[in-house]
Amino acid sequence: MPENVLIVACLKDDSDGEMWRMTSAIEKHEKNVQKNTVTVIKFSEISPKYAHTSIDGKKFNELIITGHSRFFPSDTPFHDQNISKLKGLSLSARRIGGYKIEEITPFIIFCILNLKINKISIWCCESALNIDTYQRVADPPEVIINISAGALNSMKTLIYSGNEADQGKVSTVGAITFLVSETLKKEKYGQDIIIRGMNGVGYISDKKPDIVTFDQKHLDKLSKLKEDEFLEKYVDTKKSAHVFGFHFNPFTLAGALSNANSVFPWAPSGLNYALANEPVLLNGMKVIFDQSVGLYPVNLESKEEARRNGA
Repeated sequence: MPENVLIVACLKDDSDGEMWRMTSAIEKHEKNVQKNTVTVIKFSEISPKYAHTSIDGKKFNELIITGHSRFFPSDTPFHDQNISKLKGLSLSARRIGGYKIEEITPFIIFCILNLKINKISIWCCESALNIDTYQRVADPPEVIINISAGALNSMKTLIYSGNEADQGKVSTVGAITFLVSETLKKEKYGQDIIIRGMNGVGYISDKKPDIVTFDQKHLDKLSKLKEDEFLEKYVDTKKSAHVFGFHFNPFTLAGALSNANSVFPWAPSGLNYALANEPVLLNGMKVIFDQSVGLYPVNLESKEEARRNGA
């Protein structure tokens, strides 16, 4: 079924017009391949309060953000076979079309709350890439993870550690997912949301029905080979996912985190949630679960008490 798609081009650092051409290619792809209705605007044309004649009072099914982006610095030694030497940019150094993560995230939240968009695609190179997804193999073309409260808690620790190695484990899409979820939990927003991005350098071809990616280390070969040869060698043979993202419901996460923080079986009544990385006191022993679980308060009794009570 055709959808109404909003494409927002972030072109602050697009001096050569490459990203505007990429935006036009994505627009063409959405119209001709996906058969969607498309509205394209530039982020720089939107007012500080996110007003724009093309979006005011309208609803969209998907927000697509375009612009220059990278996870690996331009001087990354890809020729070195030692993967451990590869490092991602710190979150403060990452950009989407020249804009900081903290400049893009409020607009995404605006689109979710006011334009009723629950699917956000950040079609920017390496936007969903991190050290772990770069090394993973045998992934399907698109991986969407149902992210838990515990996983977001772990992501928060990495984001605020101030350590570049830790932040290298968080993709730009992951950081945006965390920031969006933090705000929408407070809003008690109850709709499911997907935020996804490119797990590599983006490539659009009329010969491919979907967005595909390739490894940045092959970028110099793009202009030297015919498209069919390049696709066969460096796109079709890619071992990790082309698209990576997160699915979550802020209202559910808010319930899990607030209950977990107030903790746990000795709470007055009702269902509580234990996070995977939080110890829970059960019958005087600290227990850590390998995934988030629900816990109901119970009163334990000895065998003698059970016999007296007729059990």
